[in-house]
Amino acid sequence: MTSLPIFTALNVPTVTSYPSIKCLQWSADGQVCFLTKTAAYIMTPDHGINFDNSSVVKASLSKDTRDDEQALGWFRTIIQLEKLVAFRWPEYSQEWGAASLGSIDVTMWAVAISPSSLSPDAGCILACLSSNMDLTLWTAAKNCLKGEWIKIYDITPFLLETYSPSSSASSVSMSDNMTNQTLKAQVVSILWTPQPDFGVSPTPGINGSLLIAGSRAGTLILLRYKENQTVEHVHTIPVTDKWLSSIAFSGWDLVGERICEGYVACGTSAGSIHLVKIRQTLQLTPSPFPFGPQCSIDTEFENIPDAIYGSNQAYISALQWVDVPNRGQILVHCKPGILNLWSAPEDGWWSGYRSFLLQNQKISSGSSPLHPASGISYEHRSDRLILTLCDGSFHVVQNFSRDPSWEVVPQPQNGVQDDLQMHVDGVGDSQLQPEPPANVAERQVTSASMSKIARKMFIRTQGGDVDRTEVNRITGAMKYDRSGAYLWVHEASRPSDFSYKHDAKHNNTLVLAQMWEESSDEADTALLQDLQEVLDGAKTCLALAPLHLLRPTLFRLRNEKKLNALLPRLLDILRADFPDHSVNIEIPRYEPGEVGLTPELRREFRRSLIQHLFGWDVLLRLRMRLGLADFAWKLSDSDEKRDQCGLVAQGLLNNISHRILRSIIRHLVSVVDVLTPSDVPFVLRMVVQSLLPGSPSDLSQEGRHLSALVEGLVAAMQTEGAESDALHEGCPACRVEVPLQDITTAVCPNGHTWARCSVTTFILSTPCVRTCIGCSRKAFLPSSASGSVLPAVAQGWVVEELLEAVHRCLFCNNSFVNVL
Repeated sequence: MTSLPIFTALNVPTVTSYPSIKCLQWSADGQVCFLTKTAAYIMTPDHGINFDNSSVVKASLSKDTRDDEQALGWFRTIIQLEKLVAFRWPEYSQEWGAASLGSIDVTMWAVAISPSSLSPDAGCILACLSSNMDLTLWTAAKNCLKGEWIKIYDITPFLLETYSPSSSASSVSMSDNMTNQTLKAQVVSILWTPQPDFGVSPTPGINGSLLIAGSRAGTLILLRYKENQTVEHVHTIPVTDKWLSSIAFSGWDLVGERICEGYVACGTSAGSIHLVKIRQTLQLTPSPFPFGPQCSIDTEFENIPDAIYGSNQAYISALQWVDVPNRGQILVHCKPGILNLWSAPEDGWWSGYRSFLLQNQKISSGSSPLHPASGISYEHRSDRLILTLCDGSFHVVQNFSRDPSWEVVPQPQNGVQDDLQMHVDGVGDSQLQPEPPANVAERQVTSASMSKIARKMFIRTQGGDVDRTEVNRITGAMKYDRSGAYLWVHEASRPSDFSYKHDAKHNNTLVLAQMWEESSDEADTALLQDLQEVLDGAKTCLALAPLHLLRPTLFRLRNEKKLNALLPRLLDILRADFPDHSVNIEIPRYEPGEVGLTPELRREFRRSLIQHLFGWDVLLRLRMRLGLADFAWKLSDSDEKRDQCGLVAQGLLNNISHRILRSIIRHLVSVVDVLTPSDVPFVLRMVVQSLLPGSPSDLSQEGRHLSALVEGLVAAMQTEGAESDALHEGCPACRVEVPLQDITTAVCPNGHTWARCSVTTFILSTPCVRTCIGCSRKAFLPSSASGSVLPAVAQGWVVEELLEAVHRCLFCNNSFVNVL
């Protein structure tokens, strides 16, 4: 059997990182955050991205990699730690309990990543916690793939102000209050919850996620990010009198009408674990505007009285909830040498505590089960939990949801020597004996086999020059897909060498490799089944980008041989005939009276656009299918297959375009009484677009109705002589009128060709535009962005609000980037 492939072996010359299950994290935008002591690296795999692919970084692969495997490229950027602006805690309290030794050498402790669509450009926000307990928020400035990430808010001063003591207290109590204030503001653990699913369609455009922080005072702090790049204090929950050194969130469950609940597990510095239940209720209140009720969220909490795990003074190295479909949540936490599992009572399933002593995987002289955990992954298909330790070993728990136990390690057959022992003895990769038979090596995933494979990958990435004293120190690990691909970061380390190793000599390696191999037919069937499940189950309320949801599929199908072999079955999945949801959108006509156009009306108009353009699950599922159809078209190996992909893609594109157009037209009809002359060119474009060949007859009728409603405004503009300047679009080069015959490309009578804005269909006559990273469609920048330049025919308030509402691509739902 050939060696398992290495898809990425990328050197990252950086200071080493703290071993943690959060050292490597996936963001909701499909990016990997690699946390080191001095920076957070934002790494984006290149599959599915069609923007600036020449700048991706690719790692060289081993010579024995199979020809049909391709190196995976990565976009790379960084968030640099600000060491010179550490917060001065002694100015608030000089008690020993409030001392911050982390200020001596400030490092980056933890990162929590928000759901997507929260930042100004509809991306993720990173909450960064330093060893000095400075908590800050960061987001991408213009280009999330390789551009600068900037700090947008300091949370620590906000917390100190929130907990500031009363000035009327006595001097003694004031001192105690100042210490209490300081301890509450000293954050030592953070997480960001996903968006809750309140069961409302379309998804309300409201942020229901929470940034949760554990403090030195033993309190749980609930914060919510606001649109103006600030945070709101929701609650402070007293839990214990110990540090909350680790926290984990179970995820949201819909327990009633517009009511979601979730549990926060709080691990203390004394080793105990407590539970806090959080309940969020979506409140709908009548609105004076016709765009539907206004939304708000009520948040409640409940302290579970008894700790689910008592104090034993042992350090908690990992704490994580594992979601088992159709079963519920299981809490996993690790202490030195021990793996603990806890499950709440459920009918038909095990409950209570299960504890397992970790076995020593002797892959190097530095191996020990006492090392901290650096990765926890759950494989739903095989129902096994895979734990990674910092010493490079893997530990597999079988039957995780039903009856968890260590696996039975199969004995080598036919006299084949155990490769694991050969690695311990430092034998190079080229000297290894053949692998065990396929029925053993391919069908059994055990602690020993995974530890052995990880060690082999380490030897291959190190060029084979490795002895048993060198430890493959894994500081973070997580699964990449559901078919055995794992991503981890390792560094060569010699624990027996006590000489100082300065920062410039540290070199981490980001490795993406196959950890076991399945039969081809089973793997292909599972891949398509998983894809069908993802496409049918995609929900806008979860705020997950298509690049994140489709990562396993795009990763496997970038192999052209596999894609073309599976193409007929893939196209059957991509064909969709969903009922047109847009015909059910009802927006009453707004009667402004004497009030007219107000900022509140514009704000509600924008909110409604966001809700109807990006809040319907069916639209997200269509857009994901279109992105996959385009992906398949590019990698097809014959004109016939490309034609098949093109037919599927064109049908999906028409479906999406007609639904978007109907949604916009109905919004325009609702505000027709407050439209201004500057809005007429855009309104007429929507009318013309509804009458283009291929438009459904009912959509064309709605366009004619809108045209009739604005006849008076058009006549007034013609009387004022504005027809040639405002009602018709001219070529930017020769000023000749360009008719709207194609919503993607404009060609003037003199042959000049221009791209059109994918949002407004106006000609892109400025270089200051944004580009979709998935399908490369371009759009004008919103008015709030620096460098925004709109043509004269696109100066109305409707266009401004539409551009502000569309921060993701209307056709593939991926994010935009701005180069200039």
